[in-house]
Formats: sequence, structure tokens, C-alpha cells
Amino acid sequence: MLDTLLQTAILGLVTGLIVTVSWQVFSRYILNKPSTSTDELARFMLVWLVLLGAAYCVGKKSHLAIDLLSMGSSIKIRQWFNLYVDLMILGFTLFVMVYGGFRLLASIASSNGISPAMQMPLEYLFMILPVSGLLMAAYSTLSIMTFLITRFEKPGLASQGPGTLRD
Repeated sequence: MLDTLLQTAILGLVTGLIVTVSWQVFSRYILNKPSTSTDELARFMLVWLVLLGAAYCVGKKSHLAIDLLSMGSSIKIRQWFNLYVDLMILGFTLFVMVYGGFRLLASIASSNGISPAMQMPLEYLFMILPVSGLLMAAYSTLSIMTFLITRFEKPGLASQGPGTLRD
């Protein structure tokens, strides 16, 4: 469900980015009257696209990883290393992206920050920091819980059919 929602949002942002940049090029070179707000809108959409894409990659475990330390290790060591990576992602996203993002939003709200071209509150741009941080934290927490459940479940539990912890 969350993957589908993120895929849809990312697809919408990519489509919007293509339309916005195409309109910017068309209005500048064909109409000789460049649009004033499309450049800023494209930058905003790109920021949202990157951060939502990062959250999606964390959920799919396709984010950038340095596996040099675990490459020659046993499966058991790699699983524990992946747990460590998930814990680090969880800590980073909760502290930097969620906590720091909300502090940034409060700071922007108190200064009444407005975007120059679109005259839009800057909270709309930076709201993606805690949102994507919460998404990444949710994915990391799910991965940690899955590791712990499968690590400490009883051996015969998985073969009992529907309704087990793996379902």
C-alpha cells in the first residue's frame, strides 16, 4: 500500500516536472515570453522527487550501500550488518530529517518565509523533510521488526500454514 502510494506520488512528480520544464522551454524559446514561476516550481518538485525517491529506495532496500565489510561474510553476519544499517538509517531519519525537519519548519513559519517567484510559503517545500523522514523510519522499523521476528521465531512456527508470523 505504502509502496503504491509512493510510486504514484513519484510518477506524478516526474510527470509534473516534465510538463513544467517543457512549458518553460516552450514559453522561453517559442513564445519569447518566459514563465516566471516554472523554474521555481521545477526546483520544488525536484526536491520532493528526490526525497520521496529516497524513501522508496529505503523501502525497497535499493539505497546506496557500502557492502565491502559484509561482502565476504556469512549470511548470519550480513543479516546482523543489515540490522545495523537499518538502525543507523532509523536514527538518522528520526533525528536529522524528522526532528530537524520540524525545527526547520518552525523556524520558517516564525520568519514567514515566502518563495520569491510563486509567493508560496516555504513550509510547503520543506515539509517533505519530516514526511520523507517518517516514511524512511517506517520502512526501517518494519525491516528491523521483520529481522527480529524471523530471528527469534520458533523453528516449527513457519511450517504451520496461514496465520503465522510470516504471513
